[in-house]
Amino acid sequence: MILFHRSVMIFFRWGKVPERYKVWQVLLVAAVMVLATGAAFKMGRENEPTVPEHGLLTYSINVTVDDATVHGTQTMTYAWIDGFGWDVQVGMDWQESLWGNGSGPMVHTVFDGGSALLDQMELETPFGIRSVCRYISLSGGYGMAEGGPEIRVTYSGCGSLLTYREEVITSVYRATFILIEVDFTEICGIDLRPSYEVPWIGCPDHAGGVTLHGAFDSDMVRTDDLEYEVNATNYAHYYFGQEDVMAMVDCGGFRYNEGRSVIGNGSLEFRATDEWFLRFVGPVGDAPHAFTMYVRVV
Repeated sequence: MILFHRSVMIFFRWGKVPERYKVWQVLLVAAVMVLATGAAFKMGRENEPTVPEHGLLTYSINVTVDDATVHGTQTMTYAWIDGFGWDVQVGMDWQESLWGNGSGPMVHTVFDGGSALLDQMELETPFGIRSVCRYISLSGGYGMAEGGPEIRVTYSGCGSLLTYREEVITSVYRATFILIEVDFTEICGIDLRPSYEVPWIGCPDHAGGVTLHGAFDSDMVRTDDLEYEVNATNYAHYYFGQEDVMAMVDCGGFRYNEGRSVIGNGSLEFRATDEWFLRFVGPVGDAPHAFTMYVRVV
């Protein structure tokens, strides 16, 4: 089961943006996949103004990599097309270029909270205090090519699902995106109250087996007294325990449970602990790629 569970058609294009903007085309496919998780357009709640169906969002970017910090700006021009979905244009402008040709991390979401709700909180934003839901999601993206998946922590408005902040954590870098400017006045009256959503701690695995040959898989899994046997040939199996995830959410670096993970080739057995964990499985290196996982009830 893929962790992302919302769907809507996306038209994602670079569009007519100022030439000084540089776009990370390496992430185009990953961006489409994550943007495609956008839920039905949540335009507002009772006694709150609605967010326009088209507008311009500007995010500041700070990326820490190899003890250096890179700064930039990302713009997102969006429009909702009835019956089709989002039309999104992205522009990137870096003060320092560390990737060449403008490559680098980017915000993927428009009005989509993410995959799994961790909690709700009040967040200080350039527009004042906002009630936000904090979501977490997994994807391959740039980090997978460099040695691991991306962990995305998204702070979305409880009413609008507008992304006010996003943290992207990989084994290579940590990027922080903060919404600093919009072109609509409705921002002053939205997301002032919490929502009725409750945290989601995943679904349990079922006893049985899973076999993959080149495919990816990611899940938030509820721990239900299960034992696992994993066998990997040119595959990566990352196990992010609850403690690992919350440490990353709280400004920590990329971490996972090495004793319950296999990167490349190998086998292991373990019993899941805590309330939940995140799992990411994907091929690495050259073919052949083979992955099997057997689940047993304790």
